[in-house]
Amino acid sequence: MYRLSSDEEKQEISVVENFISTLSERNLCKDINGWSKRSEDDRDFVLHSHNGDILLQISQVAERDFAFPISRAEYDSGRYRQFIARAPGEIPLAVDNTRLNTSIRRSIQKKLEKPNRESAHETSWLLIFSNSAYPEIDCCVRGHKRDSEPVSIAREYLKSHDPILFDQIWYSNPVTIPVRIWPHVFDQIC
Repeated sequence: MYRLSSDEEKQEISVVENFISTLSERNLCKDINGWSKRSEDDRDFVLHSHNGDILLQISQVAERDFAFPISRAEYDSGRYRQFIARAPGEIPLAVDNTRLNTSIRRSIQKKLEKPNRESAHETSWLLIFSNSAYPEIDCCVRGHKRDSEPVSIAREYLKSHDPILFDQIWYSNPVTIPVRIWPHVFDQIC
């Protein structure tokens, strides 16, 4: 679990460092031995690996993408069913469940609509990250672990999208280990 900075650049660096660390610690990918930023004004990073460099683009899913403030009367009305807690005594944020469930897909879609891949021979990954525990990565249904709705929707979208400009697409939040969204196979990841 990591705590993200409110400074955007520090937040992105923290996300990349935690992503690399978790991949190594969990034996998801031990090949990465460092990283660098492409340029000062760029959101892209380069992961250095034994098999060559990997361009890492990152994109954030923020609570504001699916949650919003409501009044005390709206909260008391029972109109909303899902909330994100705030500080004690404050009214929780109401969650738009449709926007929550499509948040990862929408973030991937934005990246696929504006490709900036320099070379077809360059290895390129996309990391979608959240600054909160939402959207969740997985859930439990009748005692069986399953992908959450947002992860399933993102994978379904990618099945029907061509071309996919990234060799791998990952999703990470501060409370669980990263999950590879694409390709969705259970063999060796790196």
